[in-house]
Amino acid sequence: MKYYDTSRAHILASVDHSLRLMGIDHIDLLLIHRPDPLMDHHETGAALDEVIASGKVRSVGVSNFRHYDWELLQSAMKNQLVTNQIELSVLAHDSFVNGDVAFHQRIGTPLMAWSPLAGGALFSGDHPDIMSALSNVALQNNVDETAVAIAWLLAHPSRILPVLGTNSLDRIKGMSAALDVKMDRQTWYEIGPDGPMGITANSFASLSLDPPLVLWSPAKSSRRYDAFVNATEFAIHIASFDQLDLCRDFANSASGSSETDWKHAATGCPYLMGGVARFMCQQHATFDGGDHTIIVGKVIDFRATDGSPLIFSNGKYVAG
Repeated sequence: MKYYDTSRAHILASVDHSLRLMGIDHIDLLLIHRPDPLMDHHETGAALDEVIASGKVRSVGVSNFRHYDWELLQSAMKNQLVTNQIELSVLAHDSFVNGDVAFHQRIGTPLMAWSPLAGGALFSGDHPDIMSALSNVALQNNVDETAVAIAWLLAHPSRILPVLGTNSLDRIKGMSAALDVKMDRQTWYEIGPDGPMGITANSFASLSLDPPLVLWSPAKSSRRYDAFVNATEFAIHIASFDQLDLCRDFANSASGSSETDWKHAATGCPYLMGGVARFMCQQHATFDGGDHTIIVGKVIDFRATDGSPLIFSNGKYVAG
C-alpha cells in the first residue's frame, strides 16, 4: 500500500537516495509532494531545515498544499518555503477563485503549475469552445495553441511558473513562444471559463405562460456554446436602440468591452442594466436542434421599461 511519509527519517533517506541516483552533490529544489494528514509539522519542518543546513538541498517547497497546510508547515521552519506546485490550466481553474492563488499572490511566493495543458485533455476534442478561442489568439500571434495556453497562465500577476512535461526540444521551443503572445485582460477572459459572458442573439421565443418559459438556440459552432448550454442560470435582454454599440461588442467578444458594466443577481447570475426588458432565467431543459441546441429557460424574474427596442432586420440594426 502506498502512503505519504513526511517523517525526518524518510526525508533524510529520500534526499540521500536521490543524490546517489542522479550523481549530484545537491538538489536545487525539494518539494513535499502532497499534504500528509499524519504530518508532525515540527518534525517535518526541522528535517527540511536540516537538509538545507547540510548543503544537500538549496531550497524547499510543497505541492498541492492548501493555504492552511502551508501555514502549518511554515510555522515550524526557520527557512522560507519558496513555492507551491498546484494544478493550474485553462481547464483546471478552480484555484483562481478558491483562495489558493490569492494566498500566494498576497505573500509573494510564485506558484508552479503542474499539468498546464491539462494532461493533454485540452486537445482531446472535448472542449471545442476553448480550443476555438486558443486557435484565434494563436493565429493572431503566429504561434500554436500550446503557446497560447501557457501564455494564459503567465499573464496572471501571481507569477505562475508552468511545469512543462516534455523532453522534445521542438515542443519546448514552441512553448517558449508563449513569451511573445499578447494577452490583454479581455483576451484572458475570452479563453478562460470564468467571468461573466454574453452573446448577441437575433431572436428568442415565448414557449409557455404556466410555467413561464422562453427559449433560444445557440449554434454548436459558437465559441460560447459550452458556457451557455452548461449554465444553470442566464439572463435574456431585449436591447434598446441606444445599446447598439453594446450589441456589437457582444457580437465580437464574450466579455463585451472594457466599458461593459456587469451586475449580479442575488443568485450570482450576471446581467446588464438598461434595455427594454430583461428575463432572469433558470435552465429548464435543453433539446438537440441539429447544428443548434434549444435552451429552455424558466423565467424567475422579469423587468420591462418604455423605450425603442433594437431590431436586426435585412442585415442592419433599426429602431423598433
